[in-house]
Amino acid sequence: MEGRRYLELIGKAIEKALDRECLVVFFGSILRQDFGRGSDIDVAVFCSKPLKGHEYGRILSEFEKLPILRDIDLVDLWCVNSPEFLSKILEEGFIWKSSEGLMNLLKERLEDLRRLETKA
Repeated sequence: MEGRRYLELIGKAIEKALDRECLVVFFGSILRQDFGRGSDIDVAVFCSKPLKGHEYGRILSEFEKLPILRDIDLVDLWCVNSPEFLSKILEEGFIWKSSEGLMNLLKERLEDLRRLETKA
């Protein structure tokens, strides 16, 4: 299956680009039946701290080397401020690489965003 191969290639490219442990979560049409020729690939990353500019650049550089003729949209989950969007990614996404500690930190972040939204 084409989609599974993409997940593996992209996941490994992210691992190669980063020198630290991070969650890698795929979401969007690549996980659904409507993934077609014009579909992009959505992937989210969550590390203990937000991605630095040079890390983001290294990931994009690794993406350019891949034999994938599709746009790859990279999202740092530290930059997501919508609890609804973050929750949807966690509920519907495919966690390619996980870590219990990072997953707990991400869930704490989601709860913090929900609290902030309630106060607003």
